[in-house]
Amino acid sequence: MRIRTQLIISMVFFSIALLIISASMITTNQQIERLNIQEELAKNIELKANELSYLSNDFLLYHESQQIERWKSQYSSISDDISNLTVDRPDQQALVNSIKTDQQKL
Repeated sequence: MRIRTQLIISMVFFSIALLIISASMITTNQQIERLNIQEELAKNIELKANELSYLSNDFLLYHESQQIERWKSQYSSISDDISNLTVDRPDQQALVNSIKTDQQKL
């Protein structure tokens, strides 16, 4: 084989490898972005659940209607976040179902 032919073949293989690596990086970045969004949702749910607990305690202590309105608003917000959770595995689905069941008990 001539050197020129070998160079062309090498360039083709290098280009194919570069395309595969680029596609892999794009896919990985999309997965990371999706996981970051889910992580942010989980953090928001945790924070809002703590705020619901705080508002419940405030209402029990002070019996003000303002706390009820804030509680309802916070409950609506946490419900939206829970409904936006997406899971891939059965164990994750079980956790989400448990959270939804606990939420309905409120």
